[in-house]
Amino acid sequence: EGFIGYGLRKDEFVTECSDLDDILVLRKDGVCKVSRIADKVFMGKDILFAGVFKKNDERQVYNMIYLDGKSGRSMAKRFQVLAVTRDKEYNLTKGTKGTRVHYLTANPNAEAEVVSIHLTAGSKARKKAFDFDFADIDIKGRGAGGNIVTRYPVRKIVLKSEGVSTIGGLDIWYDDTIGRLNRDQRGRFLGNFHGEDRIAVIYKDGSYEQTDFELTNRYEPDKVIWLDKLSNDTVVTAVHYDGTSKSHYLKRFQIETTTLGKRFSFISESGGSKLLAATTDQKAQLEYSYRDKSRKKVSKRIDPKSVIEVKGWKALGNRLSSHKIISAEFISKADNKSKSGTEQDHPVETSPSVTAKTSSKAPSTDKKKPISTSKEQNVDSPAKEQTEDGFEVGSTVEFDVPPTKEQPDQLGLFEPKDEN
Repeated sequence: EGFIGYGLRKDEFVTECSDLDDILVLRKDGVCKVSRIADKVFMGKDILFAGVFKKNDERQVYNMIYLDGKSGRSMAKRFQVLAVTRDKEYNLTKGTKGTRVHYLTANPNAEAEVVSIHLTAGSKARKKAFDFDFADIDIKGRGAGGNIVTRYPVRKIVLKSEGVSTIGGLDIWYDDTIGRLNRDQRGRFLGNFHGEDRIAVIYKDGSYEQTDFELTNRYEPDKVIWLDKLSNDTVVTAVHYDGTSKSHYLKRFQIETTTLGKRFSFISESGGSKLLAATTDQKAQLEYSYRDKSRKKVSKRIDPKSVIEVKGWKALGNRLSSHKIISAEFISKADNKSKSGTEQDHPVETSPSVTAKTSSKAPSTDKKKPISTSKEQNVDSPAKEQTEDGFEVGSTVEFDVPPTKEQPDQLGLFEPKDEN
């Protein structure tokens, strides 16, 4: 009936907004109008589009085909609405009597779609149906007349294929403090998005979801484990507990579904099932702990890629251990570097954490061979070799963190000693 607002009884949800926003409306008669949002505002009948108006938004582009009432021609145009006077009506057409809009879309990233135009059966045109690509016309101001599409009467216009942006991708950031996307460089940069790009979200309840990159999307940061731009190379690695078998499993899968805005659970739905950890970092290692038969705490670190291959998102995965898992955590490459000296793949550096106490037993004039930084000492190296290489034979060498050679387990992986 031509009303917009946030207090209507018979309403259709359009979008979220604040009480300070302006709303832009495009009508079937080719009129554009902007008004302040209120409980109930009359904007004119036959509203085709209503949305929050953003001043000087050059990426918001409207694609329109309208019938000119005077000439009878159907015209196509792409235009922007950058700045207007509130509550003033603007004609997007020539404003002649009988003018009406055949087709209209609002594109937040300047997408240009392809439509199929069907003419009336009684028209004299040889082709009664043909395609029109909006990418073939330029973006102009709202007052431009547009390009001629056809001189014959149009019966209907339908969308043939979704379009892609004609002015480049859109840089998107994610602010995890409020769970919103933005273009103001707040938060973490997700990437440059085009029309078909998607955002993938992994939740703590063991489900994932795909969304578009609309800035109106909202996410709950306290329920999100991971959120980023979805790519063909995205592989999710997860550790979960299955309530039916009472065991922990490791799985790797790709997001195969295409439905937007719907959650898919990639863990068992049986009672007690839960997600312990998940990541998309393919270089990350899994560190988990359990208690053996003697109730001692045992920690292990494995490379998930060497244990299990990528399977379907519904697969249960491989059993992680016959023991009850106490904790599980994915350690990224950066975390490995921060823990230098604790893993067998990281050499002990000549730093205060590894101290050679020989100065008190040797005179200052005795020139000893210094520790060579070019020959890094590994935690698996015997103490004898370190002594002969860096110090005099017979001198006392003490380490704050004594290196120990860990014994390989049956999987060929190294198992750290029990801290307890």
